[in-house]
Amino acid sequence: MNILRKAYLHLKKEGFGSTLKRAIQKVVFDLRLLPVQIDEKLNHKRYIRELIEKTSGKKVFVLVPCLDWNIPVFQRPHQQAVELAKKENIHVLFLSDQYKYDTFFGIKQVNSSLDVVSNGLKAYFNEALSQASQVVLMMSWVKEAGLADSLKYDHFVYDYIDDLSLLYYCTEEMLEQQRYLMKRADVTLCTSQKLYDYALQYSRRTVLNK
Repeated sequence: MNILRKAYLHLKKEGFGSTLKRAIQKVVFDLRLLPVQIDEKLNHKRYIRELIEKTSGKKVFVLVPCLDWNIPVFQRPHQQAVELAKKENIHVLFLSDQYKYDTFFGIKQVNSSLDVVSNGLKAYFNEALSQASQVVLMMSWVKEAGLADSLKYDHFVYDYIDDLSLLYYCTEEMLEQQRYLMKRADVTLCTSQKLYDYALQYSRRTVLNK
């Protein structure tokens, strides 16, 4: 979404003071991320080699949520990542949204089967995962919808966890992207009956997964 439009919508809902505070926080965070982005550009080949080594011969789950790894509350995508990583011959990559809490660069290992990957490295996933036995894309955020087109995967799961229409910055474009992901996915997981009923219109296979 256009940043000016998002700021305008936030201003209407939260007022000038809250919007200004949030804008300042975002600028400060983006400045903190600048060294991260430079490092990713300069050292991406090293990170590609590391990911090839970690994922070679394994089934890889690429989780694309709408949040950072280091948020204060352990949520559904974190739980999915941890549980999947317990399975044999599996490696999980959690793509950080790097919105507020994750300022690291490259790859942050959680355990031997689970890594958090900084957002800029998604551009190199196809090369980095070229030796994996399978790649499963699990996405829950329309912001990264382009990965459904650019990433070479064997299976695609759309995790439908949010009613986007409830967000103050929701647009018709976001809703269209969501419908596209449902149509594209091999299966759509829904966290409520309401979301399940909606997804039935678009998804080729729909599962209620609270």
